[in-house]
Amino acid sequence: MVNFLLGIGILLLFLLADLLFCVVLNWLDKAGIAGASWLAFGRIELFIATCVTMCLWVISFFRWHKQFRRVALIYTYIVISLFGVIIPIIIPGFLSIWFYKKGLWPIAAIFRLIEVGTCISFLICLTAMIFMEIRALFAKTDL
Repeated sequence: MVNFLLGIGILLLFLLADLLFCVVLNWLDKAGIAGASWLAFGRIELFIATCVTMCLWVISFFRWHKQFRRVALIYTYIVISLFGVIIPIIIPGFLSIWFYKKGLWPIAAIFRLIEVGTCISFLICLTAMIFMEIRALFAKTDL
């Protein structure tokens, strides 16, 4: 019964996080932040992580029901990390826009590279966390 409620909770968490993430991405895109297009890939990875988690949830009804709690925890970290990375992308993004408006394009380009580099490293971490979810299902646990 606990796993059933965890699965429903994860599904609701995904819907809420996706809605909030879309609002933030639209706001960033309207502001001219280049990282918004890169973070759209993060939205796709969130969907993939949700699909993996939901498949593991269904499997947990038949086997590995204790390990699903660890998978649910990793998924929660993924959702929290989505919103935790927005600040390190917003600050260099707005600084690069400000420097572009002032005509200091070399400095603006550096901040734009920092912004894009942060997005790429975030996407790599998201992919690693998806693989951690799958590994966590097969790991031995004491829960």
